[in-house]
Amino acid sequence: FKEGKPYVVPVAEEGETKIVATLGTLSDTAVVRVFVATSSINFDSDPLVMAEGDVLPLSELNLVVLPQNSSAKVKWTSSNEEVFILDNDNVVAKKRGTAKLIATSGDLSDALDVTVFIPVDTITLAKDEIELFTGEGGLSVSTLGMAYLPANADDADVTWLSENPGVAKIKTVLGNITILPVSVGETNVVVKAGRKQASVKVVVKASVESVNIVPDTIIIPKNEERDLSLYELEILPANASYDKVEWSIANTEIAEITSENKINAKKSGETTISATINGKTDVAKLIVKVDVASVTLNAEALTKEIGESFGVNSLEPVVLPLDATFQTIEWSSSNTD
Repeated sequence: FKEGKPYVVPVAEEGETKIVATLGTLSDTAVVRVFVATSSINFDSDPLVMAEGDVLPLSELNLVVLPQNSSAKVKWTSSNEEVFILDNDNVVAKKRGTAKLIATSGDLSDALDVTVFIPVDTITLAKDEIELFTGEGGLSVSTLGMAYLPANADDADVTWLSENPGVAKIKTVLGNITILPVSVGETNVVVKAGRKQASVKVVVKASVESVNIVPDTIIIPKNEERDLSLYELEILPANASYDKVEWSIANTEIAEITSENKINAKKSGETTISATINGKTDVAKLIVKVDVASVTLNAEALTKEIGESFGVNSLEPVVLPLDATFQTIEWSSSNTD
């Protein structure tokens, strides 16, 4: 009071000072602390979505406190510490659920929704590498044995992608996902679920388009063997890939393929031999021959009148051995006069 009237002390700025009251020889002192009150507090952030175990520093949140020089400190609280807790200025996600992160400054506060979900922890594929061939229909991803854990994960939306669609691409038709070969080469196909991923190496090879046995007629003496490697296979395209050639003989009484990949000529005659690679086949003629050892006639001499004709077959030629291979008997006269 001054002269019996209240005396108002104007506040100039934030800080601390002392006020001294004097009456005659007496006086007393009071400490005055001046602070800036919070006028508003608001989160300028989207609701938080966190996986169990995630840790997010509070400093990464955009909390707007006005005025900027407000003296009041911000106090952070969790509406449900089973869902998340606050630890060393961090939001720590604990368990699936939804709670609110509350920021308080002075008498004002604002809240931010926090959703905690169960994440995919691991994702695996049963195969590390697959082979595809150009021109073929591809491979369903269902054959790759994809699995993720835990089974109740909330972010288990599975997606597939190819690192190089020019080699192999992903095609989805009515929910069926297929890896299709495009061109010769290698790439990786990646499967993702949540924050986890796994991959399989895809090797695309050229398919066999045609097979041609050279020569187209194979002749082997009876009781002899010929290695199949002696016969050339023309395979197109030149860069075609295949594992093996499957040989077969139509009539195995005449010849057969041995376990050592040889043709065993068993009996005089004709049949066919086939070579098949990845479903493409060519057929060649196979002849097992027996050389003629002798030809004899049933008569050493014939007496005929001038002008008389007769059939040479009446001489009944005998060719030995009986299974000898020959086309026709050629007849000739030593004296055409």
